[in-house]
Amino acid sequence: MKSMTKEYIVISVLFIVELFWLNGIAEMTTSPSRNNGNGNVAYLFWPPFILLGLYLCIHIYLFYLRTIDWTLKNAVRLLIISAIINSISIVAEIVWVRHMLRSLDAMQQVSAEHTNTIYLNVWTLLIALGLSSMMAGFRLWRKSRSVRKINNYN
Repeated sequence: MKSMTKEYIVISVLFIVELFWLNGIAEMTTSPSRNNGNGNVAYLFWPPFILLGLYLCIHIYLFYLRTIDWTLKNAVRLLIISAIINSISIVAEIVWVRHMLRSLDAMQQVSAEHTNTIYLNVWTLLIALGLSSMMAGFRLWRKSRSVRKINNYN
């Protein structure tokens, strides 16, 4: 039980740090309504955000595999929850990108410093986390089937 509490804390801290990185990227991104001559400072935030996000996805995947019982019922639950999270996140990402593209269309000159939040935002983070949860659900599904075969064999 102590290790599960530690896992929850680690995942929570990683998620909060990811949100702070996202906020940093958003703050460094110039809004489409104005132009900035400072260049794209947000590029400095991209590599740590991506690496930390990858680590968070792997950590969540392994957390599910370690803590959830290998039953078909749990695998289906995880797959349904992951599918709902991904569906909502994908729709929200599409809405966000359309909004940003409309804002950018009104500009005379668009540079890379205006497009940071199109690619890196809360929705893409949730899509990545949902996909890692879905992969864990499929892995649990396979494990539950193999456990059931072994139990039926005995």
